[in-house]
Amino acid sequence: MIELPEARVIANDLEKELLGKKITDVGGNYTDHKFTFYHESPEEYKALLLGRTTLAGRVWDVMRAIDMVQEHFTCNFEGSAEFYCMGDSGGGVATMYIACLEPRVVKAMPICAVCSFDHSIATFWHCACNYVPGIRRWFDMGDLAGMIAPRPLMVVAGQEDSIFPIVPTRDTFALIQTYYEAAGVPQNCALHAGSGGHQFFREAWDGFFELG
Repeated sequence: MIELPEARVIANDLEKELLGKKITDVGGNYTDHKFTFYHESPEEYKALLLGRTTLAGRVWDVMRAIDMVQEHFTCNFEGSAEFYCMGDSGGGVATMYIACLEPRVVKAMPICAVCSFDHSIATFWHCACNYVPGIRRWFDMGDLAGMIAPRPLMVVAGQEDSIFPIVPTRDTFALIQTYYEAAGVPQNCALHAGSGGHQFFREAWDGFFELG
């Protein structure tokens, strides 16, 4: 399965792989073709009919997973267990909201996900898992940092990311910095801008663990 908009991000790789070849089967949702493009799971839209969002479900799942670890597995850790959260793309968006709402997450690293709403999910075709109804009436994505500070936050972005553009991402990080400065811990937030597009950046790990 290839999801849009991720499909656009890997289009160049597909072009190189398929150049000179003939595609005979291209289908949509629920086809038996081997080469199929999807735009998110139909279940995401069914959830909206019930007044739910996929994003809320992901936050809830992580909260309950932490409950389970604390109840059944923390005896296997030396000292107290610390919970870090990291995600890429839709997982990065979920990481931001998880860090906002789950104080047991002591450090977070959203990857290719932090950008102003107006210049990302309100402008480009994105997956349904990025959206919270009505949220833009009150604040922008950078304002979420007010619920995360003073806990360490490493924002990771791709300099060539076409769906979370780097310029508004830098502007959003500047807003994030104001919250950390107000909390008295400006050193607890950082931005890593990797050389590449919408992808995972391995080199960000070292800075993440050193942060805070």
